[in-house]
Amino acid sequence: MAGFGDAFVVAGEFNVSPPAPVSGQKVPVQVDASGNLLVNVVTGGGSNASVGITGTTAPTSATEIGVIDGTGKLQGVSTLNPVPISVGRVLAVTAAWTSATPQDTVLSLAVSLFQTVVLSLNIIGTISAGVATYEVSDDNGVTWYPTLGYRSGIAVGDANSSLFNPGNASVLWQFNVAGFMNFRVRLSSVIVGTGTATYRLQAASGNQTSPSTNIAAIAGNAVLTQLVGALPVTIKGGSGFGLESTSGVLDENIKNIGNSAVVTAAAGVQKVGIVGGTNISLETTAGVLDHNLKNVGNAAVVTAVAGVQLVGIEGRAGTSFETTAGVLDHNLKNVNNAAVVAAAAGVQKVGISGNAAATLDAVITAATAPANALATLAVNNTAAPSLTTGQSVALQCDYEGSLFVKPIRRAQTVSKATTITNSAAATTVLAAQAAGIFADISHFIITVVPAATADIAFTATLSDGTNSYIFDMDTGALATATADPTQINANFNPPIPATAAATAWTVTLSVSTVTVHITVVAVLQKAS
Repeated sequence: MAGFGDAFVVAGEFNVSPPAPVSGQKVPVQVDASGNLLVNVVTGGGSNASVGITGTTAPTSATEIGVIDGTGKLQGVSTLNPVPISVGRVLAVTAAWTSATPQDTVLSLAVSLFQTVVLSLNIIGTISAGVATYEVSDDNGVTWYPTLGYRSGIAVGDANSSLFNPGNASVLWQFNVAGFMNFRVRLSSVIVGTGTATYRLQAASGNQTSPSTNIAAIAGNAVLTQLVGALPVTIKGGSGFGLESTSGVLDENIKNIGNSAVVTAAAGVQKVGIVGGTNISLETTAGVLDHNLKNVGNAAVVTAVAGVQLVGIEGRAGTSFETTAGVLDHNLKNVNNAAVVAAAAGVQKVGISGNAAATLDAVITAATAPANALATLAVNNTAAPSLTTGQSVALQCDYEGSLFVKPIRRAQTVSKATTITNSAAATTVLAAQAAGIFADISHFIITVVPAATADIAFTATLSDGTNSYIFDMDTGALATATADPTQINANFNPPIPATAAATAWTVTLSVSTVTVHITVVAVLQKAS
């Protein structure tokens, strides 16, 4: 063994049944079927085993446990040096749900040995509908029960929540899951909208922090809520009867006034009497409040007939304005302190005067013109007015004040140029106008391209589909000295009227071997 170059190999013996040596005997070192050395630890110096076999009675002695302190030294566990235990939590799980997420999709978490679940919700985008429900299971997910969670900052317990969250505020809940094996969030109603709802679920071994008191029962009777977090209250009178016979309506039954029983006119209608200062009722006829006017200015009222007061209207001089019974006189005698002039009995004569107080009217026969006259004005409009039947408009003038006397406006004209080449078919030279609009031809120009060697005589027929107008034409020829074709430049005043509104004008050539150029100008008018 010098230099530890060699060593003895110590072998162990495997026995299915362990040997049972007595005092003074020797046995080989024992190993298990895998060759692992079997060791039996006993209490120092004693005979009791400190390590037991799993599933058997615990040993009566134990091996001391040590922990490493803050300086790195091993320390025995005692009441003054306890084993530190950290509060644990399970890793969080998350889910992002959208409108594509099927109904009843769940986000679940095993929560055995944990007391609290923390659930957060964050929404991005817009969600208009969708509901999530919170549930727990006590049999490892076989059966699920609804549970309440408390929203952070609000003393309300929620069994579910709407995913419609204007403003997309972040929400946090705490759930008490002590004694349960599983917790889950279930999408009980599908999401509507383009947003995404992200849930984060985490369990912890700490106790739940409840933000409020949840009243489950009063006097041993379970509380029935109308809305989540809303406690219904019953109001009763001194005799123990409820004061709410109709849901949501508090009864008010007036039985006495001044210690006297209330008298009703009909069911639910209180009978009320009105009396004057002398305690005499002001109602002599049922349902009618008496109002008897007896004096005006300390003088007795005079009646025309029973119940009708006689009233007289007088002027400052004390003279009545009523000379005929039932007719109020209105006699206009002066205007600006000058007596009114009558043209005839009962007809007032009225004169019109201008700013200089001169008379503006005159006779229509030949006579001297008045010194002043009523001015007639004209209006300049950059956009022409559009009138319909029965309407009127001010006289129109141009930008210098000259009165418009031209028969048509620029907007009432339309023109079109057309070329006809080697065609004897009817060709539209002016399209049909809008409904009710007549296109009357005011100008018609037609020129002919000269022929090469021999002139060609032909006709051009202008037509509105009903009436036709024929023009004789000749091409002339370039081979001749003059080559003078026919040219027509016709101005029509008044214009050639179209037979019907909204109709087109055409030109038809009598031959198909010539080329002509046509220009048409029309005035757009209505039947009136």
